[in-house]
Amino acid sequence: GRQFLDFVHPQDVEATVAAIAQLRAQQQIQSFENRYRRKDGSYRWIEWRSYPEDRMIYAVARDITERKQVEEALRESEQKFRLFVEQSSDGLVFTDEHGTIIEWNQAQESLTGFSRQESIGVPLWDVQLNLLPATGQRPGLRAELKQRILMALQSGRADFFDRPLEVMLVRRDGTKVVVQQMSFAIKTNEG
Repeated sequence: GRQFLDFVHPQDVEATVAAIAQLRAQQQIQSFENRYRRKDGSYRWIEWRSYPEDRMIYAVARDITERKQVEEALRESEQKFRLFVEQSSDGLVFTDEHGTIIEWNQAQESLTGFSRQESIGVPLWDVQLNLLPATGQRPGLRAELKQRILMALQSGRADFFDRPLEVMLVRRDGTKVVVQQMSFAIKTNEG
């Protein structure tokens, strides 16, 4: 004998009332989520599929609480990772499996003089090789750098290079800096 809105989380009541208005206007709702109170007082996330028919509303509900918790944990993990990357004093560059830059942190911008926006979408060796001075490096270094990157990408092993390679770079402003470079693969579910 109770109104179902009594069981809806207070923060979700407004959106639920709006969904009810849609149903009263004879519009189907394919996916609507809100939190619903259980007998013990805790809330569960519910996904609703609702179909109006004349004065009746047919609804199917599915508990998606676990999925919402996983999504929140993933969001928190991504936020921590992003903070780690951005706050790192080391220049960090991430590429896809083809060597195209997909991430470039602030320290790397400072190190090279190239912005994140300029670098994303560019093959790593194109940027890297442009930073090497034309003279003053040991012979074959350019080819070795490109080969190391390609081998790391192809190996799929996180420990492919256990020693950094010392390289002199020329920043965009012309100043020279010696860096230690290390390349390794991080395997994801997508490859």
